[in-house]
Amino acid sequence: MRRLSALAATVFSTILVGLFQSSCFAHSIEGITNLSPPPVASAQTSPDLPQVVEGVIDQFKLWQAGSTIRACFFGSSHEVQEKFVEATQEWLDHANLKIDFGSTDAYRDCASDPGNQLRIAFKPTGNWSYVGTDSIRVGLSQPSMNIANGNSMGEAVINPKSFRSTVLHEVGHFLALQHEHQSPEANCDSEFDWPIIYSEFMSRYGWDQAKVDNNLRSLVKTRRLRTTPYDTSSIMHYYFEPWMYADGENSKCYVGHNNDPSGVDLLTMEAAYPSSPSEQLNLVNKRLESTRDLLKDNTVSAEEKKLLVEAVKAEVDRFPGANVDVIITGNKSPVVKDVNTGGGDFNLEIK
Repeated sequence: MRRLSALAATVFSTILVGLFQSSCFAHSIEGITNLSPPPVASAQTSPDLPQVVEGVIDQFKLWQAGSTIRACFFGSSHEVQEKFVEATQEWLDHANLKIDFGSTDAYRDCASDPGNQLRIAFKPTGNWSYVGTDSIRVGLSQPSMNIANGNSMGEAVINPKSFRSTVLHEVGHFLALQHEHQSPEANCDSEFDWPIIYSEFMSRYGWDQAKVDNNLRSLVKTRRLRTTPYDTSSIMHYYFEPWMYADGENSKCYVGHNNDPSGVDLLTMEAAYPSSPSEQLNLVNKRLESTRDLLKDNTVSAEEKKLLVEAVKAEVDRFPGANVDVIITGNKSPVVKDVNTGGGDFNLEIK
C-alpha cells in the first residue's frame, strides 16, 4: 500500500464517515473510506520508497513558476466547479502560476478534453490529491484529486465552509505543500497517546498495531525538509481528536479546524512560485542543501540514501538550468555531484 504521506490522502485504507464528528474536514482524522488514490506508476515515486525518501522528494515536486496548468472536471455541476475555482484562486493570488479551467461559461470536461495536469472528481471516496507533479505521473484519464466534503457528488455545494476548506487543503497538496504536522520541529509523534490509540482503533475498527503504524503513525513521523517554523495555524495541519493526545487539548500539536491559509502558508506559496523562474531555482538550491545535510544523517540507511539521491535527481532535472549527476557504484553510498540550480555548484556527498 502506498504511504499516505506521499499521496497526501486525507483518508485511510478503511474509514467510516462521521466516526468522530458529524462534520468531516479535509484535514482531519474522521471518517473512513475503502478508497485512496491509486499508487503513482513511476519508478521515482514507487510505493516501496521509504518514508524518509518520500517526505523529502515531495519538496521538489513544484510546478515551474510562471507556467499555466490545464485543469478539468469529471461530471459535476457548474455551481460546484465555480466554487472550486474561486477557492483555488485564493492560492493563485499568492503564486506566479496560472490554472486554466477553460471557459468560465463552461469549464473544461475531462472526458471530452483529456490530457490535463489537474483532474478533479467529486466522488464520495474521501478527500485526496497527489502531491505536485505526481499528478502527471498517473493516468491522465483518471482523477488526480477528489473532493468529497461539502458537496453532493459534485451536483451542489451543501456546506460552503467545509467545501472551501477541503479545496484549499487539497489544492495546497497539488501545489506541492505538505502536511504541517509532519514538521520535525513539532515532534508530534511524541505527543500522541499511542497505547490508547492502539486500543481504540482495535476495538472500533479492528486495526492491529501494524496497521495503525502504517496508516496513522506515518502521518506524523515522515521526514521532510523545512523552510519555515512549525505553524499550528496552517491549512495543511491535520485535526486530530483531543483523546488521541496524551495531554488532550493541552498538547502543543493539538489544533482546531483550520479553515483558512495562514500567513506562513501564503508566504510559503509566494516563495515556492516567485515572480521569476530563477528565484524558484534558488529555492530548489536551498532544498538541495538540506538534502545534503540529510545524506550525512547516520540514522538514514545507505539504501535509503541511494534511493533518495536517485529520486531527487529525477525531480531536480525537470527544472531548466538544473543538472544533477548521480554516481552510484555497487552497494556503496551514492555521491551526488555537479549540482547546478542557477545559484552555483555544490556537492552532495556521503563519506
